[in-house]
Formats: sequence, C-alpha cells, structure tokens
Amino acid sequence: MTVASAPLPVALRVGGRVVLGFHVYEYDGLTFGAAALIIGPPSSYVHLGVRRRLFDLVDDVCHSVFGASLPALVSLEVGLLSKIDEKVLGGKLDDGREAVTTMAVRGELRKLPFSPNHSVEAVKCAGETEWRRGDKLCWYSLSLLRPWFDAPLERTDSNRRVSDHFKNMSHNAHHAQNRLGKPAGKASGQNRPGWHAWALMGYRLLPEGAVDRAGTSIPEQGLSEVAQRERLPWDSSGGGLDRVSDGRRPSEEVSACFLAPLDAGTTAAIARRNAAARAANAAARAAVGASAANFSRHVNGRPGDVLWLLSATGPRLVLSLGKTSWGGGSEKGGLMLKTLPTTEGGSADGGLPYLLRPEELTPDECAPINHVVPFARLLDMEWCRPAPPGGIGGDAASLGSSPPAAQSRPVEAAEATG
Repeated sequence: MTVASAPLPVALRVGGRVVLGFHVYEYDGLTFGAAALIIGPPSSYVHLGVRRRLFDLVDDVCHSVFGASLPALVSLEVGLLSKIDEKVLGGKLDDGREAVTTMAVRGELRKLPFSPNHSVEAVKCAGETEWRRGDKLCWYSLSLLRPWFDAPLERTDSNRRVSDHFKNMSHNAHHAQNRLGKPAGKASGQNRPGWHAWALMGYRLLPEGAVDRAGTSIPEQGLSEVAQRERLPWDSSGGGLDRVSDGRRPSEEVSACFLAPLDAGTTAAIARRNAAARAANAAARAAVGASAANFSRHVNGRPGDVLWLLSATGPRLVLSLGKTSWGGGSEKGGLMLKTLPTTEGGSADGGLPYLLRPEELTPDECAPINHVVPFARLLDMEWCRPAPPGGIGGDAASLGSSPPAAQSRPVEAAEATG
C-alpha cells in the first residue's frame, strides 16, 4: 500500500511537462472518489476547482482539451520527491494471484499492476508549486502505487480492503462506460487535428521527432513505431503525420498555446468563480428545476464580439473578427482576434473616437475557440488577486472566497457536474 496525506496531487504530463493537475480528496485502497482540477490550459477552464468523481472528471477534462479521453488509471501519474525501491512495486496478492486489474484502453485489453507489498511511511508528493517550477521528480503511475490510503494500516487490513474491492467487483464499475477509453455518448473528436491524439497519449510533437510523457526525445524515424504501438494517426507509407487528412504537424507556438497551463493567479480566480457558480446553480436547480440552471457553454465568436482570451500569461480583452481554422483542425475551430482597444482618432472637443468595423480591422492573432470566454461572463473576476497559499485545491474555504453566489453572474462550470 501507499500512504499519502490528502489531497493527493496527480497529473497528466505531455512531453515531460504537467498539462493537467488534479487534487484527489477521497481515496481508499483501489477506489478513488472526489477530485478537482487545479492546473490546466485555457480549454479546461470550466472544470477548474469543481469537485467531482475522479474518473468522470478526467474523462470530461480530457474531452475539453484533447477531444477524446484516456482513463485516469492510464493517464495520471504521481510525482514523488524520492525514488521507491522497485522490488516492492507490482507483485502478488496473499492468495498468489497477480496484483493487476484489467481495462480496455483504445480497443485493447491492458493489465494495470498495483503494489500490495509497498509499505512505507507517508510518501512526499510534489504538487502545484513543484509542477509549475518544472522540478525534476520521480514519476510513478497512479495505478502502479495502488492501494492508496491517507493513513497507515496494518497489512492485514490493507489486504482485506483489496479483497473486498474485488469481491464487490468495484474495479469494473467504471469500465463498462469506458470500453474504448472515452465516456459513452461523448463526441469522438473527429474534427480535432491528429496531433491532439498524440498529446493525449503524452507525446509533444516537434517539427522533427517528439518528446514523450517522461520527457525522453524520440527521433523522427522512431515515430512510426510509436504510432503503431499507441494506435495514433500516422501514414505508414512514408508521409508521416503530415500525410494524414487531419494531420499537419503543429508549430512550437501552436503547441505551446494549446498545452500551456493558465497562470496561477488566473487559475485561482476562475476556480473561485466556478465554485461560486456551482453553488448558485445548485440553489437554482433546487428552487425552479434543473432546466433553469443550465447555462450555455457555446461561444459564437461572431465578428464584433468582445471576448476574454485566456492564456498562460493571463486574460486579455480581444475583439472577434470571425472564425478560421486553427492548428490543423476544422475550419471553424479558431477565431481571428484583434487586441483591444481598436479605437482611432477622436474629435478635439472630446467626442467619441471612430471605432472601426470588424471587417476594416486586421487580426493580430488566431486562437482556439475554446480559449475564449464572453466578456460579460467574467466581468466580476478578480484577475489581479493572488492565489491562496498552497494553490487553489487545498480545501473548500480556499475556493469559496469569491463574492456571494447571489451577486455573481453564473458561468457554466456546473455543467461539468451534470
């Protein structure tokens, strides 16, 4: 068993860097409960700070970011400050059975070993501070270090809980809806470029070669083998990703825009805002029914719309000049944006300056449509407010310091809770 104090920080890495970070608040043996997203790129903003069951949360966050999902037990890792003796990893149960659970991932049955013989003092897990600094850590699969407990147990108690877990078939509860690594009823991400699928599996594609989840460089000639093993988009006739219909290798700028997490201050503000919105929406559902509390996530991006552009360096006000393709995706997957203000001139008597029409402006940049938020929706955000001590995921109090829910405009973060 592995002992760690709650909340347990776990992460999804791409190219050796943390892209998604979570706090797991409930875990007992092979079972995981409530968790919250505490680090993520702009496309994950509606999930920040909203507590949900870990497996469901990871599915939905991955869909928001990558257009498809990968089960939490396959994608998530724990970064430790020191190494674990490999002799105690894996192994067998007391009755001689191999210590594994099985899961169908991307069309194939995969064995996920765990470590019933790992018994140490509470491990020291790295969290948001170390992730953002890019500290060198010892990374282990969340699945491999199971069973997890928040306090030391006698070996007999740990084994009993694991046995009960298998008797109750708890390890199969999530698999039925996730047979191919994506939740039932979700969009397949067919409009996403092929390199998003590589990122989901931990590979940051470069103009030549790639960097895998552990940060190891892979030469260009090795990518075909990776694609075959991981079932990723690739033209085996020699064209590589560029010859795939939705391929087109991303530039480093596009890759960074897609994967870079929001800065700590913006992340903390959005998490507080999401927590307040969830409380407001729950109250609305109780009062007038669920339909009245559902708020659309859709961003139209019509020419002339004023938007917040979320980025790793903080939010910026922009004006939409219309839709375009972005990063090799669909023709409407991005927006042409003009940084505000766009005013020019003005009369000598202090009259209003002439505001150009959208069609008269030249865009400064393009960005994914899921990186923008309507201007009015975040007017009451406290962008300059520093993150609470220890990051945003510590406890309920750290997420409840936004203005009272009744005075706040609702955002659609509560949609992530169903």
